Amino acid sequence: MKIEDYQAQAMRTLWKDGDMLLEGCMGLIGECGEVMDVVKKWRFQSPPGSPVPVDRLIEECGDALWYCAELSAGLGKNLGDIYHDAEHWYEAVRTVNEDAPIETMALRLSCVASLPMRDLFDSPVQSNSARRMQEAHAAANVVGLVTQIRDFLEFHCGSSLEEAMELNIGKLKVRYPDGFNPALTVCRGG
Repeated sequence: MKIEDYQAQAMRTLWKDGDMLLEGCMGLIGECGEVMDVVKKWRFQSPPGSPVPVDRLIEECGDALWYCAELSAGLGKNLGDIYHDAEHWYEAVRTVNEDAPIETMALRLSCVASLPMRDLFDSPVQSNSARRMQEAHAAANVVGLVTQIRDFLEFHCGSSLEEAMELNIGKLKVRYPDGFNPALTVCRGG
């Protein structure tokens, strides 16, 4: 699956009555925290020599990507467009990530996840141009996060952004076959 197609398929499960900017920011922080939690449990609570729980990490990264798509939609932008427009800016980070331990990369995901929230909600908007600047910063930070997720998946999970997106959409089609339904979220169990 290409990132250009992911957003449209992911937004099939969007709750239409929500605030996409606020929910997107909060969801990013929560899901990247879940990536961190999986790494923490593996590192500190698993028997020595336990394999990295790759499947769980891919699933959580896919969930974080969903919120990247929602936040992009809330900004009126296509996730694929902003990713490809700015991807070259983040290639320098890729060489830094390549040798980073899994714990460091998970921490980076959690830190970068909070940046769109800061951009959009930490300071009062004084003008339309100031709001556009805040939204541009938020979009750039979404691209940075997608790039961090891509590298995390590649370097520590032997996976790809495309695989995480496909698995995420597959999970959502099963969970919400007819689109988002709040009752299914509450009653999904475990």
